[in-house]
Amino acid sequence: MPAGRGQSVHEVLGDDIERFCAALAGEEGARNHRDRWREHLNRNVAKNLADGSDPTPGKPVHSGR
Repeated sequence: MPAGRGQSVHEVLGDDIERFCAALAGEEGARNHRDRWREHLNRNVAKNLADGSDPTPGKPVHSGR
């Protein structure tokens, strides 16, 4: 049975109806999958740079010569 059939909006979406509608409508400020992926990538790169490891494993590290 598909989600939502016979259920209320609150049962399907929980308390986040406003954010769901904003994302559905593409409103500014609505986070999407790309935004979450970019934030995750940025956190990982920043973490790797902070601890001195190469943020792009598998790529050669240039010596600056």
